[in-house]
Amino acid sequence: MARPRFIALCCLCVAAAAAADCGPKTPADLVAKIASPSYQKANRPGIAAAGSTDAPADPVQLWYDIRYLLGVDQKTQRIETTGVLTGSWTDGRLAFNESCAGAKTMYLPIETRFEIWAPDVYIKNEVLTDVPDEYLVLSVDANGKVMLEREKRLVTKCSMNFRKMPYDIQRCDIVFTLETPGVVLQAAADKLSSKPPGNPEWNVKNLHRKQATATDQEDVLVLKLRRRATYYRKYIIIPVILFVLVSYSSFYVARAAAPARVGLTLIAFLVITNFNASVLSRIPPVDYDVRLLNFLSFAARTFANESRRRRGRGYSVEDE
Repeated sequence: MARPRFIALCCLCVAAAAAADCGPKTPADLVAKIASPSYQKANRPGIAAAGSTDAPADPVQLWYDIRYLLGVDQKTQRIETTGVLTGSWTDGRLAFNESCAGAKTMYLPIETRFEIWAPDVYIKNEVLTDVPDEYLVLSVDANGKVMLEREKRLVTKCSMNFRKMPYDIQRCDIVFTLETPGVVLQAAADKLSSKPPGNPEWNVKNLHRKQATATDQEDVLVLKLRRRATYYRKYIIIPVILFVLVSYSSFYVARAAAPARVGLTLIAFLVITNFNASVLSRIPPVDYDVRLLNFLSFAARTFANESRRRRGRGYSVEDE
């Protein structure tokens, strides 16, 4: 009779010991572990595991999922996007027993991000803004893999070329890297942002990533933007052609009606000049030819000037 009792007692002791070694069972338990002295935020995971500063570099993955292209500022050569920036790394100190917790992933309060070690993300071509990030999700897998998501509104520099305007295609890069010592940016090949919708003037033609490598620690998101040329065709190019024809029609006005003949040409000249100024106001001062400006300046406006010059000489189709 004593033997079964002894066996049952041993089983209870084993179960109690297993429960004691089970580790965090709930997100609250994991937060309490993070707040304990045993977790040192200043030490990166590799150093904490090896107990030495000579520990191997900790791999970190980054990816930016663009949701919207908010705007393209051609004058200052900047683009504005919004999306979700995700960082992922493994911290063995946050690992837990999946069987005990009854879940593969724990979702921690977003405020806990201040209590854990996290790499510093640097966007090389970002223009500083006063729009703060909105943190969305902080999750930890059973193996200690941490995933931190934040909604970000990015304004980045983009070197643009307007030679083929309004049929131009611009390439804009968003360059991510890390500033934390002892970490290495690892390619996240399976994480590719979906192509976002464009805006009224620009269409996102293509979107791809240039993955980080051992020698090039930059993860580059490449956007190719195609200008929607319909606006320029309908409201600039076609009206300019019509005003050139109006200027040409002055040849058919009787020579005696000089004010009417000069007025037609002068109005056409001023309208075309106004269109030219409108295009110039959209782009920065450039030292190369722009197709649309060439059309306005050297074709349409030159023809209007030639019509006005002939008016001064008294030319008319009546002379033919």
